[in-house]
Amino acid sequence: LRLVAEWLKSTDSLQATNANLDPSQYLTVDGVTYTTDSADYRIKKFAKEFDCVCETAVLLGTDTVRIWAYNKDHDDVTFDEYKKCISEAKEISEIAKKHGITVCFEYHRGTLTRSAPFAKKLIEDIGRENVRLYWQPNPEISHEENCRELETVLPYVVNIHCFHWTWDGKNLRHPLYDGVGEWKNYLSLAQKGNVKNVLIEFVKDDAQANLFDDAAVLCKMLK
Repeated sequence: LRLVAEWLKSTDSLQATNANLDPSQYLTVDGVTYTTDSADYRIKKFAKEFDCVCETAVLLGTDTVRIWAYNKDHDDVTFDEYKKCISEAKEISEIAKKHGITVCFEYHRGTLTRSAPFAKKLIEDIGRENVRLYWQPNPEISHEENCRELETVLPYVVNIHCFHWTWDGKNLRHPLYDGVGEWKNYLSLAQKGNVKNVLIEFVKDDAQANLFDDAAVLCKMLK
């Protein structure tokens, strides 16, 4: 496992793949490498534009594109909607395969990957080797439940989003140091799978100093 940062671009910007782009300007900042083209792409939203997303990822020197699994929770999606999502996921998988890209679904509330059983079912129903998952803890459930969720989907997890949140009717951000006990367990589980990267996604107050502090804490746990 290694600590990395994500390449964040909007879908609109991702269409500008023919612009004069020098990836070396963006790919390394003080030794932190950008490994993911993180597109604001949701299943059933921009299917015909996905080739452009993959071209941008190649320009950036990454082999992973993170996308979102629709815009509904799995409990709210209809059978026909789900079938269409599976069909489109297979379509973009073939597009990504031409570019040597792995497509990873964000593991998130409000989508088809809200919980492990449904995320696992989604990946297995798509049935493509280059369609995988990110994972992140859900602050609305217990640490023990999050561990079980990670164990369930671990064979399909490529990258992990790292942050320490609690839930009080809303997301509350905390320094990563306060969650070291929980994160040691998550990282220990991750070692049993094929997880490549751990990505710091959120920090308390969006403060740069807190990013550096959290990165130091994570690096110490990864040693």
